[in-house]
Amino acid sequence: MGGGTWDYPDPDESLINFSCDAVSGGRNIPHWCNQAYTDLVKKAQLITDQNERAKLYEQAQQIYHDDIPGMLFADSKAFVGVRNEVHGFKLHFLGGQPFGGVSIGP
Repeated sequence: MGGGTWDYPDPDESLINFSCDAVSGGRNIPHWCNQAYTDLVKKAQLITDQNERAKLYEQAQQIYHDDIPGMLFADSKAFVGVRNEVHGFKLHFLGGQPFGGVSIGP
C-alpha cells in the first residue's frame, strides 16, 4: 500500500514516485519498474488539459494494478485525541502542527 497527503491536489505527486526514474533516486521504495507506466506518468506531466491527464493517470494506475499487488491511496486521514478543555485546536493536514490560537480552559 502506498499513499500520502500533499499540499496541492495533483496526482503526479504520488504517481511519479513509482516511476522507473524514481528507483535510482530512492523515492521508489519497492523498486518496481514498468517503463509503460513511467512513460504515461511523464507524458501526463507535460499536458495541461486535465481530462487528458486524468486518462493517462488512469491508464498508469491500471498498469500498476495489473502488474503488482498494490493499492494507491490519494489521501490519508489523520486523527488525534483532544480533551474537552482544549479550545481552538485544528489538526493540520500536512502533519506539522501549529498551536497558535490554542488554549486550555473550562
